[in-house]
Amino acid sequence: MQETMIETVGLSKSFGRVLAVDAFDWKVKAGSITGVAGPNGAGKSTLLKMLLGMTRPTSGTGFVLGHDISRESAAIRRHTGFVPEDKLVYDEMRVSSFTRFVASFFGEWDTAEAHRLLAGWSIPLNEKIKTLSKGMRAKLVLTAAICRKPRVLLLDEPTIDLDAASVNEVLALITSWVAEGDRTVVVATHRLEEAERICDSVSIVRSGRQVLSGDVDDIKNDWKMLAAFGTAPVSDIRAWPGVRRVSTSGEVTRVVVDSNAEVVANMLDGHGARAVEIHDMNLREIFLEVTDEV
Repeated sequence: MQETMIETVGLSKSFGRVLAVDAFDWKVKAGSITGVAGPNGAGKSTLLKMLLGMTRPTSGTGFVLGHDISRESAAIRRHTGFVPEDKLVYDEMRVSSFTRFVASFFGEWDTAEAHRLLAGWSIPLNEKIKTLSKGMRAKLVLTAAICRKPRVLLLDEPTIDLDAASVNEVLALITSWVAEGDRTVVVATHRLEEAERICDSVSIVRSGRQVLSGDVDDIKNDWKMLAAFGTAPVSDIRAWPGVRRVSTSGEVTRVVVDSNAEVVANMLDGHGARAVEIHDMNLREIFLEVTDEV
């Protein structure tokens, strides 16, 4: 049975009257890339900060590597890397000084790996950080998190403000890093297409609540859009098993299901449809359905 690296039960955080994270029940498996996907303000950053002990939960419990997030944050941080959304670093430092500074805090720091990554990204060691592009700064911060050799890596919007080429490089590094050993990544992102590209599982969040959670492949296998030509009344179809939404345009009826696509297709056929097509849905389309933003 695959080890659980992170677990939360009823984890919640309020800021005054604002409920930022609402009763989050969650498990992250060892060796996985798990996405927390949703729009800005959905509670993703707050969730990651609670896991690190940077923000105390209002209620509920959480564990990272078996350590309680409310009482053992120091133990968690020893084995957990974190890349925050703002990517703030010391602008006046040179890249080489920054890496030495970070390395001084971590006994297992991998200098050779840091130099290899920075050279591969053409980030000069003698340059001041303030002269680097946004993409280079993001890669520098990610390098610092990886080369301290954590078991768990928490990434908050790791590709924000990056161009397409830099996005591809960062995502490739994340996937290759996980594949190399006993490593687990959580990626908080508003970019559903990126979560779909690299994540094994995903929790889609809206206003602090999980609206859908599971293995990416299982979610995509369950959710389908059916197009039927000439079929039963919409009111009847809405009551069928697995049906989430029904719409019509001319003679075409479109049916979104979260399960039972083949069963619904057969039922449409049995109610007079001349033809039924079953189409795959991507995570963004599914997100819009579960949050009623259609």
